[in-house]
Amino acid sequence: WREDLRCGSGFPADGAGPAECNPDGRHPCCSYDNWCGIIPNHCDCPRCIDYRQEKARQEKLPPGYLGCYDYSSHSDAQRQWSRHNITIEACRLSCRNEKLPLTILYGRECYCGRQIRAGFERRSGRNCDFPCAGDPSQFCGGRGFGYSEVYKTATHCGPVPVNPGVTTVHPSHDEDIAVGQA
Repeated sequence: WREDLRCGSGFPADGAGPAECNPDGRHPCCSYDNWCGIIPNHCDCPRCIDYRQEKARQEKLPPGYLGCYDYSSHSDAQRQWSRHNITIEACRLSCRNEKLPLTILYGRECYCGRQIRAGFERRSGRNCDFPCAGDPSQFCGGRGFGYSEVYKTATHCGPVPVNPGVTTVHPSHDEDIAVGQA
C-alpha cells in the first residue's frame, strides 16, 4: 500500500503492479479518481473497489486469483474455447498446456495470456458475479458486458509421482522433500 493513499493503475505499488488500498486500514476503498478512502465516493460507486469485500471474496476463491478486470481493453489474450460447462480448472488446464501465465474467464469463454496490458483495469469483484456453467459455485466474469475473472496459471503443479519405498524426491531446485516412511 502506498503512503500517499493513491491506488489503481498509474500508481504502482512496490511490486510494480497497480497499488491497492489496505483492506484492514482506515482507507480500504479505491475511488474512481484513484484515491484510498472510506466515504461512499470511495466505496460505493460503480468503478470503486472496496478491498474489504475483495479480501473476503478472495478467501473463498481458488489460489492464484488476481481479480475482476474490465474486459474492454483485454490483455494479449488468446481465445482457447467456449463451452457450456466451463470451470476455472478446465480453463486453467488449457492455459497450462499452452504455457501461458494468465487464465481469463469471460462468461463461457476461456482465454490465456502473457500479461495484463495497461488499461485492462481491476474492478470490484461485485462486477464478476456470473456463475460458471460447469460449477455454479465459481465465477466466470460479469453479467454486464466487459468483466473477466483473471487467475495465475499454474505452470507446474500436481502430485509428484512416488514409487513404493521412496522417501525423498529431488525437485529441480535441489531441495529434498520428505514424502513418507520407507
